[in-house]
Parts: sequence; structure tokens; C-alpha cells
Amino acid sequence: MTTSSTSTVGVFEEFTVFPTHLFYILPSDNSGTHLVSPPFDGSSFVIWQKNMLTALSAKNKLGIVIGSVPKPATNSPYISFYEWCNDMIIVWITNSLSPDIATSVMCFDTAKVIWSDINERFGQSNGTKYIQIQKEISSTTQRSSSIANYFTRLRNLWDELNTSYVGPGPSLKKQLEIGKAANGLFYLNVDSSSLSSFTCPVTTSIFGSSFTFRSDNALELGLSSNL
Repeated sequence: MTTSSTSTVGVFEEFTVFPTHLFYILPSDNSGTHLVSPPFDGSSFVIWQKNMLTALSAKNKLGIVIGSVPKPATNSPYISFYEWCNDMIIVWITNSLSPDIATSVMCFDTAKVIWSDINERFGQSNGTKYIQIQKEISSTTQRSSSIANYFTRLRNLWDELNTSYVGPGPSLKKQLEIGKAANGLFYLNVDSSSLSSFTCPVTTSIFGSSFTFRSDNALELGLSSNL
């Protein structure tokens, strides 16, 4: 499939790439684009990372960031398009970072190196970070928020916990996840006089099934046999 073309303009040979090419920048793409909002400030890395990867993939630029699309040779007709595309991606990434974090990566020349640096600093397993997030989970209560919002907040923290996990293997880790989820259930504000039955699927991926509150406030939980 042809993704580029050449034409003669005066005494110069003009080389262009088609919209399907990985180095093509849409006319609507500009340096003011914010791929993710709010900017990443050091917390909720998993959510930010996933949103960034989705946005970059939608713009057909993911390969440049993760390194599966290499930089062309300096004498390649594609080099100028790569550099333009790389610079645009750098702007998109830094626009989605807090000022302090954005400043810390401005010394890097490629989007791939910037992405790797951010992942190494915020996405690696870290024992201290793991303990910190555990404490935040323990101190998170429902209070006046809805049950759905409460478990959404917990789920975000659990996702963050997974990225900083250092410890036992998958089997024991699964038991720890169940313990964390069960701990969250104790902070629910469930009024049996107004709630006859409520089923929440938020913890399905951890428990293997949803849990249900009966009218007597008893908790029905069916654990999957593969736990």
C-alpha cells in the first residue's frame, strides 16, 4: 500500500506522506492539544497512562512512543516528517503533565525517551509507594458519596496499587486483593430501611462475581472457584 508520493515543484522534488502514514499529522492536530485532562501530577498514574495510550493509539502515534516505529535514517525522505511528528507528540505529552513533571522531561529529545522516563519514575514497582496507597485505601470511606462513586474511587486506588506491587506470587496476591476489597465494604453507609437489595459489579474482577446487600444488611458474596 502506497503511503507517500513525490512531485516536482519548480526545481525541487517534493515528498509527502498520505493521511494513513504513521508520520502524518492531521490539520486539526496542533500544539495546544491536551490528550488527557486533568494533567498528571504524580497520582493516579495507571488511569493517566491508560488514557494517554488510548489517545495516542487513536491518533495513530502509539508506535512512535513505545518504540515499535523506529526513527528513519538521517538521509531518509521520511526524517523531516518523523521529526515533526516526534515534536508534536512531545508537546502532547507535556501538555498532559503538571508543570513540574513537564519541566523535568524537557531535556529529552524524543517522545519515546520521555515516555520511558515517566514510566520508570511512576510506573515501576515501589515498596514505599505500595504502603502509601494501602494507607490511603484504609482511610477512604464512603461518607456522603454514592456507593458507585465510593467503589470507583477504591477501584482507582486498587489499580494504582497493582503498579507498585512488590511481594508474593499471584496466588497470595489474589488473596491480598480480596482482603483489600473486603476492607472497603466495612466503610459503606447502607440503610436497610431504604435499601432492599443492591448489587454492585465494581469488584467483579477481584471477587469473581458481584456482591449483593440484602434488606437485612447481610452481604452475599459468591467467590469464583478459580481463586
